[in-house]
Amino acid sequence: MEESATTRHSAQLKLCINLGYLHTSAHIALYPSKTPLKKAHAWSGLAEDYYHRGKYHQAAQAYSKAARLFQQALQDIRDVETVEALRLLHIHTQERAAQMQEDTRYIKKQAMEINRQQQMTPMGSSTQGPSITTDHPTGVEHTQHATPTKDSDQPTMGNNDDPFEAFWVYLESLVDKMSNPVAFTTAPVGTTGSSSSPIPARTPASIAESFYVVPEQTEPLSDLTSGFTPTTPTTEAVPWSPSNSEAESQTTNDEVQALRQTVHKLRKEVAMLQRAANENTALRSSILTIRQEVQKKARDLKQTTGDSSRSGVRSIQALPTRTLSHDLCERRIAELEAQLKQAKVVIHQKDELLAKYKTRWEKLKESAKKKRDSKRDLPNQG
Repeated sequence: MEESATTRHSAQLKLCINLGYLHTSAHIALYPSKTPLKKAHAWSGLAEDYYHRGKYHQAAQAYSKAARLFQQALQDIRDVETVEALRLLHIHTQERAAQMQEDTRYIKKQAMEINRQQQMTPMGSSTQGPSITTDHPTGVEHTQHATPTKDSDQPTMGNNDDPFEAFWVYLESLVDKMSNPVAFTTAPVGTTGSSSSPIPARTPASIAESFYVVPEQTEPLSDLTSGFTPTTPTTEAVPWSPSNSEAESQTTNDEVQALRQTVHKLRKEVAMLQRAANENTALRSSILTIRQEVQKKARDLKQTTGDSSRSGVRSIQALPTRTLSHDLCERRIAELEAQLKQAKVVIHQKDELLAKYKTRWEKLKESAKKKRDSKRDLPNQG
């Protein structure tokens, strides 16, 4: 429920970030009660209030607390845009806390130097140096916001009965503050001093001091400017010359040429990549063709040589088909042809030897038959 409510109001949070109002304390009423996100916004608004009152030490502490709460709120959010906005708020509050701490150290250092100078001056001296009031960490000032206690995680804020009304009121006050910026070490906005000197009225300056192109006049320039009394420091007029426009046109032409060269180079690269893709396709098709031819050759060898060529066919089929190249296939075919020739020679030799043994066997059979016949004839003759 808390995540869905935070997601619904992520658009309002992004609006505050885009406008630069990162510390809108009235906007925290839009978030669920007693959540780290609402507490973080409350501490951020209190830190902004401390900063405008010149209490930099309390502002640094409040900013640090807000940064920790923003980081804690990041663990419960799942919306990408809200997480990014909270991360920016966390970084900004950390930077503001570091800046406030640095300012506090600087003010304390200046106060110590002034006190040292006052101690070095004689007691009877009537001159007094400028006094700088430092923001002591334990100083307390009653304002419309309550001071946070040690055990409290969320400071007490004003009336939040109407959140949108409070938000727009606070937004208008921030717009007024932006239109009247406050210096770093000056008093808060709204303080008026009687010692402020009025701003002197500006008188019209000479036309020669303008940075616009002065058109040619028929009358002298001294006659045109004789009625004016310049009160501002004179500045050297910037004359217009055709060389400026020529330089700009030359720069534009150079940029156009550079862009054309870049486009031409990109076109060359695209064409090169296209050729490489075509070559890869052709190589793949040639490999597939060679594979088919090798398989066909293996089938033919298997049919012609029988069992003697099965081992060779298995070795061909066991080769990785994806890594075969043209040279490897040709080399393997040559080896298989040599093995086939050698096998044929061996078979021919065995056939000749078999025929030889067969002839001898026939001769032995005939000789044995003759011996039996001769032995059978001998008893008959006796």
